[in-house]
Amino acid sequence: MAMVEVRDTGPGIPASERARVFERFYRGRMEGQGKGCGLGLAIVQEIARRHHAAVTLADAEPQGLAVTVRFRLSG
Repeated sequence: MAMVEVRDTGPGIPASERARVFERFYRGRMEGQGKGCGLGLAIVQEIARRHHAAVTLADAEPQGLAVTVRFRLSG
């Protein structure tokens, strides 16, 4: 398995909203804090899906978000 992980130190995404952030144009409760259009994680998930990979979100410590993409390697 190959893995790519990106962590930030921003406000994070509440666990209750994590499933929805993969929807195109969804910006969540914290939308006023940034100028995004709600496409980033939707694009990441679609690219991952096309490569048979999985995307997961988790809390980064001490704060922020960790986005992990795991690719299955064919043997």
